[in-house]
Amino acid sequence: MFHMEQNDRQQFESTLAVSRETVEKLDAYACLLREWNEKFNLIAPSTVEHIWTRHFMDSAQLYDLI
Repeated sequence: MFHMEQNDRQQFESTLAVSRETVEKLDAYACLLREWNEKFNLIAPSTVEHIWTRHFMDSAQLYDLI
């Protein structure tokens, strides 16, 4: 995991109250997302290092509205 991505993950964990299991599942998803992003343009290359804050945290902010 990149140093910058590790910082983003720590920020995600400290900002949102999610279980360890959820973080582990999101970590596995992040790995798959990076892998498949090389074959298909799923997310912008400039945001790959910021998956936790740019994608996961952005999406999780909507949880309370659902």
